[in-house]
Amino acid sequence: MSLQHRQHPEPSPRQVEIDRVLRLRRLSQARSCYPCRQRKVKCDHEHPCQTCQKRGHPEICSYDVGVSLEQRRGRRVKGAAAGAAPSRAGRGRETVGGDSEDEPRAESSLQPRPPRRRIRGAGAGANGPLESGPSVTPTHNTADSPSFLDTPQTSHSTLFRQQDTEAADWPPARKELYQGGSSVLTMLHGSADSPAVEMRRKAGPVLGLHNTLEFYPFMKLKTLQERWAALLKIIPQRQEVLRYFPSHGATIYPLNPVLLDPDDLESAFCDYLSALDAGELRNPDVVSPKWVSKVWISRIALLLASLATSAHYSVMQSPRKRAEHSLDFLQRAFDALCLANYVLHPSLDAVQTLLIIGTVLQDVGQSDGAWVMMGTTVRVAQALGLHLQSVSEQSEDGAKRKRSLWDTVCRQDCLLSLCHGRPHIASRQSLATRKILSNPDRPLNFAETLYGMVSVCTGILELEKTSCESSMKLLAELDGYLSRALPYLQGREKCANIQQRYEALTVQVQLSWAASFLCRPVLTTSAVTSSDQAGVVQLLKARAKESLMDTARAFIEFQALSNIPIRTWSMIHAVLSATILLCLWEETRCDQESRDVLQRVIEIFSRAAQADDETGMMVDATGTNHWLSMNHTRALVALQAALQKAPAFDASPPSSPGHPAEGAMGYDFTALLGDGYVFIACVLQLSGSR
Repeated sequence: MSLQHRQHPEPSPRQVEIDRVLRLRRLSQARSCYPCRQRKVKCDHEHPCQTCQKRGHPEICSYDVGVSLEQRRGRRVKGAAAGAAPSRAGRGRETVGGDSEDEPRAESSLQPRPPRRRIRGAGAGANGPLESGPSVTPTHNTADSPSFLDTPQTSHSTLFRQQDTEAADWPPARKELYQGGSSVLTMLHGSADSPAVEMRRKAGPVLGLHNTLEFYPFMKLKTLQERWAALLKIIPQRQEVLRYFPSHGATIYPLNPVLLDPDDLESAFCDYLSALDAGELRNPDVVSPKWVSKVWISRIALLLASLATSAHYSVMQSPRKRAEHSLDFLQRAFDALCLANYVLHPSLDAVQTLLIIGTVLQDVGQSDGAWVMMGTTVRVAQALGLHLQSVSEQSEDGAKRKRSLWDTVCRQDCLLSLCHGRPHIASRQSLATRKILSNPDRPLNFAETLYGMVSVCTGILELEKTSCESSMKLLAELDGYLSRALPYLQGREKCANIQQRYEALTVQVQLSWAASFLCRPVLTTSAVTSSDQAGVVQLLKARAKESLMDTARAFIEFQALSNIPIRTWSMIHAVLSATILLCLWEETRCDQESRDVLQRVIEIFSRAAQADDETGMMVDATGTNHWLSMNHTRALVALQAALQKAPAFDASPPSSPGHPAEGAMGYDFTALLGDGYVFIACVLQLSGSR
């Protein structure tokens, strides 16, 4: 060691100054961007250059980024160390670890340096994983050595500096897309052998397990400029944001928590409006490196989806206008997701956007499409590993939010599958709140209580065959979750504000509907009753009637306070299915109390439909009903017909079939059906003749 120090003495201050001047001279003469300089390829000196665009990472094209002399010498020494003499290798190690600087050698005399890790798109920021190509292990501790990341960047955002940091360090700070235990990549990552370490960086693309396309494969966009021009056509305008967004966080989100962090969304809206006012999203010829990145395009998609929700729940428009604006925001949100390449580069913002798109689709009467969309949403969430019980995250709060997002995905998938009687994807065991639900001493808040209902409903879907015993067991589990709910969720007299009242009524509607679903085995005429099951059957019948009545009563009370239940598909479906069962089930069809509830429900929908129809907007020129789905409209017609045929229990004269009663039958829903009413009328006549 002393011999090496005698051969390479410490540089004098004058030598250090000369090296510094030469280094600045070389950096000032560099005309190519930093990635092209590193690869020694041709650069057209544009920003971003054509080479970086063709290679699929225009966001890292930068001209004001340099590499310190220590790093360059360290890489050159490492590249030449394999075929050099031992003394040369020792000198390289001293150069990397020591503080001295020698005169840089000509790079042409050294071996080619290995390729650097590449970032596949800008969408791998704060909300998405990074796709990695071939990379090299750093030869020194980047935290202790000067780096090009310390150089200020004048044209790049903090996001790009963060991505450059992740590109420079190995292993990356963020995980790639989730790979299960049976994947070869998982086996390679579990090995510490140097061949496996080198192989796992290259095995993904070779095995076809890593996405490589920068742009959405089903769009014709091929350049960053084209993506920027397409983005400017769909971004929300200032008037749209100011008109619709304020109502989103006040009442809508708390009842349907599909966002990881609503405060973060509000901050994103503020940043977006500031950028819009500053003209950053105005000129199609001037590309903004920040807003054209996939991570920010995904954020714009989330903003558009939240505006679609707000437009749907707005109170100042007719049904047709609401539907037009809401669907327009949905279309633009999905276009933004495609621009962000959400299929090949998924992110948390993409999952939240897909959830909102599905929710709005079902709220405008397209629940079939929402169920299909849920399949994609579940797969995108699983690609990010959200279905894992322990989500790897730097902060515990971030992990909790991710687990909550997965439970929301499970909730939507479960309810839609239950309503349509179709297979579900998310399993009961994958619920992130399963440990919380299994703790009998843990109080449950609003969201956790609904997740308890999801756990019970998923148990229904997983049963091969329903029975009275399984129904009683699941009912006991459901009652246990309700008994652990916060006091204001169990009794509306304990609500301190209107938001708590909304949440309490939502819980009652949803849990009562779930309980009535559990009791459905005894609602059918084919239910077999043996002597030892007679008591259980009677208990289930009593619980079924109570649950159906509670569902309708909670809906009636809720709609008096807000327009949320009359605009929410899940609540409309719950109350209509409950009232239909009340008027068809032999235990309640002749019951005065059931008839009163049925009449109140018809009054509510009739009053809302009549008020909207007075504007001439109930059905548009194409004959499309923008208020309720066709199935819901048929259900209302069935309820009207059932109420007309029900026996009169009061002194008022019964209404004739052609002239509905005053008030309750004030709106004729058959006008919305056309020829389809013939089928419903035949079904009702057959059921009434039994």
